[in-house]
Amino acid sequence: MDFNNAEGNLGAFGLGSIDDDDEGYPFPDYSEFLKPGSDINEDNYTYWKYPSQIGLQGFVFRGIAHVVRTTAIIGILRFLCCMILVTVLYFIAANSGRIYGGLFAVAFWFVLLTSPYFINFAPNLYWVEFTWFIPMLLGLLCLKFPEKRKWMYLLFFLAILVKCMCGYEYLSTIMLSGIIFPAAEWVGCKESRRSLFKCVLFSGLSMLSGFVVAAVTHVCIISREFFEGNPVKGLEFFKNNIVSKRTFGNALLFDERIKDSLQASVWDVMKIYLWDSAYSKFLLCLILLSIIMLVFDRLIFKKDHRTHLALVLLQLLSVLSWLILAKSHSFDHRHINFVLFDLGLTQTCLYCILNAVSNHICLGIKKEMKQNKASYSLIFHFVK
Repeated sequence: MDFNNAEGNLGAFGLGSIDDDDEGYPFPDYSEFLKPGSDINEDNYTYWKYPSQIGLQGFVFRGIAHVVRTTAIIGILRFLCCMILVTVLYFIAANSGRIYGGLFAVAFWFVLLTSPYFINFAPNLYWVEFTWFIPMLLGLLCLKFPEKRKWMYLLFFLAILVKCMCGYEYLSTIMLSGIIFPAAEWVGCKESRRSLFKCVLFSGLSMLSGFVVAAVTHVCIISREFFEGNPVKGLEFFKNNIVSKRTFGNALLFDERIKDSLQASVWDVMKIYLWDSAYSKFLLCLILLSIIMLVFDRLIFKKDHRTHLALVLLQLLSVLSWLILAKSHSFDHRHINFVLFDLGLTQTCLYCILNAVSNHICLGIKKEMKQNKASYSLIFHFVK
């Protein structure tokens, strides 16, 4: 199968409904590949070597399938992915709630549980969504356990190494999510700035090292599998078909099907995600409203929202990093890439809006006696 079309087909692995089938590509049933005792050379499906990622998740899932020998293995693996994801998200919500209050945890869960993108990705065996949130959890744990940050750096390295071996999608956003919370605290906390700066620096370097190791490993595999061990050709393939194809590559060098995405401007991509549809306009309004309310609260009521404003801006930067750097991927995958906003930005904006409002509302219960009977009413007080 043509490598240019393979990526579109692989998006159906585990859950075809999240991928765009407008072009009519035939999606093979990958569940057959995982069934115990199946021989990929003795069925009616066509399999190919997919060079755009190492595919660690495929090796792990097939290994599990050969141990847990049941025809229900697909459902078991999907359930396992969901359980790991829920566990990671629970600890993210719990730790962020301890730092920013229960309102942040409520906003975090509300956005995720009402997001069709998040729900559809959760059981997918190709995307393994839980790998997206582990760096964010590690960033929060660095704030909670500053004395154990040296061990966290190793976990940052392993988290990105595993993520890259499962696929490079949304990598810049995921890597930045690991340093957003420490960086925001650095903005708002003068006392611990030196230690927080070191945390951000070493966390970032650890994640970058994980990517480099995964990329070098990937180049070696490509060289061995497709170019008779020639590392120069392997590196050239990695640069052209994995990097340039998703970013700012020359449209003349690629399949006609992705020509429009490579020729699209950054402005074209920004319009898709922040203006063209009702949902994109909603996202833009949510972002702007959160920033305006934080600035208004600061100017009028002298509230210190430096940390909150830094959170919003850094979360926005993390989303824009993939939309801009992976311009071609963002243009082509508009049907799924809105999930980027639910990796922290939407939750943070919602929290900041609710927090700014709740800071000026005092809720109370008023008791009145009428004809020897007590009556109660809910009252609101505006406070500065």
